[in-house]
Amino acid sequence: MEDSNHEYQYTSVPTDQELRVLEIEPAANYTDPLVASLYIRPIDDDVESPQPTYDCVSYRWGTNEDVKLLICDDRRLNIAAVVDEMLRHLRKAGKARRMWMVSICINQKDDAEKATQVNIMCLIYARANKVHVWLGSAVDNDMIPSVFSLLRLAALATTQSDFIVAHLSPSMMKSLVSFLTRPWFTRRWVIQEVEPARTAVFHCGYHRLPWQ
Repeated sequence: MEDSNHEYQYTSVPTDQELRVLEIEPAANYTDPLVASLYIRPIDDDVESPQPTYDCVSYRWGTNEDVKLLICDDRRLNIAAVVDEMLRHLRKAGKARRMWMVSICINQKDDAEKATQVNIMCLIYARANKVHVWLGSAVDNDMIPSVFSLLRLAALATTQSDFIVAHLSPSMMKSLVSFLTRPWFTRRWVIQEVEPARTAVFHCGYHRLPWQ
């Protein structure tokens, strides 16, 4: 992989009507290296020459203390461990996935670009094909399949009291509270990221739950 030891250098996003999108190459296994490219596209499609769709990600940033490696356009791009984990779960096995996320798709060292892109974030999320809400990894003790099933039942319940009596055992309550106190639910930005979405999906490890 030529120049893979060199650090990735951002080019400027020319206008406030464009955004930078990460295209993640497919991988069959979780442990396969993360390989991607970044490209700039308009937010709104030209009817005569439409661009491929992109998805957005809503997630809680991690610290930069634990840094992982993303190979981007044959260059080295350091990313937080939480982003590495998220991308490994969200990338596809058979085809590339195009995604927008704050920490990679905005040059964090360019204050002018950050100000411009943050100002149009609602539009970026609204134009996305889908918003993926990343809540973190899942282990057996989290009981995420049961929690997601419970939330589906809650959405269909006629009354809250009937639902609580029928389904909310002490152990299930403990798992539900643990789920709803994950760090994503403490972020102020989530309304701006999920509310304008055409459609949204929650991800907890490999478990999925539609926003609806």
